[in-house]
Amino acid sequence: MGFRIRNWLFIKWRCKAIMSKILYSITIKGKTRTWGFDTWVDQKQEQYVDEWRKDGIEINKKLNSIPEWVVNARLTRIWCFLQDVGIVPIN
Repeated sequence: MGFRIRNWLFIKWRCKAIMSKILYSITIKGKTRTWGFDTWVDQKQEQYVDEWRKDGIEINKKLNSIPEWVVNARLTRIWCFLQDVGIVPIN
């Protein structure tokens, strides 16, 4: 019984930690090259996303990240579900 409670508390803590930050993909186009990277944005900073878009920065919310082996094993749906609840990390 104790293991189940600890396990549930860990999952609840993990979900809360994941839900407090959102993964975004940012693309910046320079004069000759284009750069892209992923970054975690706090909910406090999320209010600035629209301003960044108006300023010309291409920024998109990254919902899931799926490795090729998961697609080959036909486990994409379960993988996305596990990422949505916070058991599998998105990076």
